[in-house]
Amino acid sequence: RQLSEQPALAEDVLVLGQKLIVRVLQELPNEIQVTMRGKHLKGAAAFKVGEVVEGTVLVVRQYEAFVDIGALTSAFLSIRMLGHCKFWQGQSIKVKITELHGRQIKLKLEEA
Repeated sequence: RQLSEQPALAEDVLVLGQKLIVRVLQELPNEIQVTMRGKHLKGAAAFKVGEVVEGTVLVVRQYEAFVDIGALTSAFLSIRMLGHCKFWQGQSIKVKITELHGRQIKLKLEEA
């Protein structure tokens, strides 16, 4: 079943007992936020160092953020050197891919 852009009730798109592939977005007390992996997601090998992509901030920690750039795994953005920049969950940002190691993708903020 295909999901629309509009939020849907689980019973509108899922069947009891259906197996799903999900990606954990965030762990909270008594809650885990997940997303279903879509066919549109690419492996790290589909990206190139130096490529500029749009992403959505998934998780922000003190010195790092994890960004959804359409890859199977979230990409890592070090914000240690960007003390003046504020990031928030759900924010759209433009990033440059700086390193690819196996399934890991490292990013830097793209200068405007």
